[in-house]
Amino acid sequence: MSIITPPSSTRYQDFLRDIKTQVAQSRLGAARAVNRSLIGLYWALGRMIVERQEELGWGSAVVDQLSADLRNEFPDMSGFSPRNLWYFKRFYETYSAAPLILQQLVAELPWGQNILNFSANKRLPEDFMCQLTAADKTEVVANCDHLAKLKYSPNTKRNTPFVLRRGKKNDASPLGF
Repeated sequence: MSIITPPSSTRYQDFLRDIKTQVAQSRLGAARAVNRSLIGLYWALGRMIVERQEELGWGSAVVDQLSADLRNEFPDMSGFSPRNLWYFKRFYETYSAAPLILQQLVAELPWGQNILNFSANKRLPEDFMCQLTAADKTEVVANCDHLAKLKYSPNTKRNTPFVLRRGKKNDASPLGF
């Protein structure tokens, strides 16, 4: 015979809290995995567009055609507008020469945050690395002096697109685009 514990008991409340925490952590993990996968897709598409334009001399019209063809092939998916395809290209161009650690961290950001970041600043990879090192209180990399003149803090959301929210533990996955 089993004993039913009343929902108001401390043990049950602790059990329920543990279950809720596990569900929330699993949901967050799934969302991060989907985000990383999509960011990897956007990176690959951007790289392919850059490579084909360089190799074959294709102009900007190819992006409009590609957009139409992708939307026709995947009518239930969004995100293949000409503007997004240009974003994919710019995303790849912005970060392709960046250090691997930056590429890994960028993969953890939501796509909208990445668009804000690379749209706001032409020196993004360098500035981002400067802010990451400043936020971590490690040695600031060379050529970061210009950031001191700007009116934002690397640790706040206000006035800057360069926000990377991390917990106490850095659990960024090594994607290595």
